[in-house]
Amino acid sequence: MSLENPQPFKPDSQIKKEISESAPKPESDFDLNYTPEQAPNSQTESPIDQKTFKNADFNAENKNFFSRMTEGAKNIASRAYEGVYKTPGISRIVAKIEIAHNRNWADSHEKKAGELADSILLKNKAIEHLAASANALKSQVESLKKQGLPTSQLEIQIKKIDYERGKMLNKRDKLQTRFEERENKVKIYTNERDRVADKLINRYEAVLGPMEEKIEAAKTARDEMNLKSAVMEARHKQEKEKISEEKSNLEELKDVLRMAGLSDRKINKSEAVRTMRDRIDTANAILEKEREDLEQDLRDNERYIADLDKHANPFRDKRDEFARIKQERPIEFSVAERKKEWKPEGKEESSFHTRTETTEPPIRETSSNVESKIESSQEDKERPKVGVYLVAWHAFLAEKLGGEEKISPQERSQTPEDFIKATGLDKDFRLDRNGFKKILLQYYKYKKLPTESLVRYLDEFLKQEEIKLPEKQA
Repeated sequence: MSLENPQPFKPDSQIKKEISESAPKPESDFDLNYTPEQAPNSQTESPIDQKTFKNADFNAENKNFFSRMTEGAKNIASRAYEGVYKTPGISRIVAKIEIAHNRNWADSHEKKAGELADSILLKNKAIEHLAASANALKSQVESLKKQGLPTSQLEIQIKKIDYERGKMLNKRDKLQTRFEERENKVKIYTNERDRVADKLINRYEAVLGPMEEKIEAAKTARDEMNLKSAVMEARHKQEKEKISEEKSNLEELKDVLRMAGLSDRKINKSEAVRTMRDRIDTANAILEKEREDLEQDLRDNERYIADLDKHANPFRDKRDEFARIKQERPIEFSVAERKKEWKPEGKEESSFHTRTETTEPPIRETSSNVESKIESSQEDKERPKVGVYLVAWHAFLAEKLGGEEKISPQERSQTPEDFIKATGLDKDFRLDRNGFKKILLQYYKYKKLPTESLVRYLDEFLKQEEIKLPEKQA
C-alpha cells in the first residue's frame, strides 16, 4: 500500500548551498600572471581592437597611447574592461552609467528633432498656402484667356509666387536634412543603450537559467505528487470500506461470544478478537502514514519552490529593470519623406517670328500685271511649301526602300512637326529645291541621322518634274 517516494525533502541549508552553487561565480578576467605569449595568434581572435574603444571618451593622448600598445597589452586591457561587467555590483553600476550617458544624448537629439519637426510642419503649411494661391491665380488666367483679356501681370505674379515657394522649399529641405541627422543620432544612441542593456539582461538570464530549471522541476514534482494524492485518495476510500467491513465482522464476533456467555473482558482477551483488532489498527495506521508522508512531501516541495523563487526574484527584478529601459523607444515624428525633384530636359530655343505680308490695295490689271502674275505662279510652282516637301519626301523614301517599315526608326521618328520646330520655318514657307536639300541635310546632321545613304535618294526626289502631296493626302 506504500507509494513511490516523490522528490526528497531538502533542508534550508542544502537549498541555499545549491542556489549558491548554481549562481555564476565572479570570475576575475584580469589575470596578473597573463603574458603576451598567451595572446591569440590571429588578430580576429583578439578580444580587443580599435573598434572596441571607438565610442570611448578617449582624448588624443590616450588614443595615441592605445595605438602604441602591444597586442598582449591590448588583450590585458580588454580582459580588464570586460571583467568589469562580470563583477557583481560593479557591472550594474557601470552599465547604468553607460545607459544614462546614451539615454541623455538620445533625449537631447530627440528634443532637437522634435523642434525641427515642428518647424518643418509650419514650412509645409506655408508652402501649401503658396501653392493654393498659385493655383487660384492660374484658374483666373485660364478664365481671362478664354475672354480674350490680358493676363501677363497675373502670370508674372504666379511666377513670383512659384519663386517664393521654391525658396521656402529650399529652407524646408535644409531643416529636414538637420532633422534626419538628429533622428539618426537618436537611433544610434538608442541602439548603443540597448546594447548595454542586453549585456546585463543576458547576464541575469544566465544566472536565472539554472534557478528557473530547478523551479520548473519542482513544479513538475508537485504536479506528480498532486496526481498521486488523487490516486491515493481513491485507493484509501476502497481500503476504508474494507476496514469498515472488518469492523462489522469484529462486532458480529463479539456478539456471538457474548451470546456464548463470555464476559467483555474475556472477549477482548480472546485471540480472534485481538487479531482482528490489530489487523484493523494496522490498516488504519498505514493509510494515515501514507497520507501524512505525501502531505509532508507537498509542503516541503512548496517551501523548496518558495525558497528558489525568493532567490530568483532579485535577479528577475534587475533583468526586468533593464528590459524596461529597452521599452523606451524613439518618438516617430510625422515628417513626410522627401521626393526627388524633377528637372526639365533640353533648353529654351529662340522662336522665329516671321511676319506675314500686308494686303496691298487692289491694282488695276494691266498687261504687265498679268505677266507678273504668270511669273509668280510659275515661281510658286518651282518653290513648294515646306510641309509639301516633307510629306512628299517621306512618301518617296518609303516607296524607294520598299515600305514604311524599311525606313530606320530614327528617320520615322522625325515628323514634319519636329523639322518645323527645329528649323523655325513655317509649314507654308516656300523653298526652292536647293534650299530644301541644304536645310534637310543640315537637319539630319543635327539629329545625328546618317546622310550618306539618303543623298542619292534625295537627289532623285528633287529631280522630279513636280513635287506634290501623295494622292491619298492631296
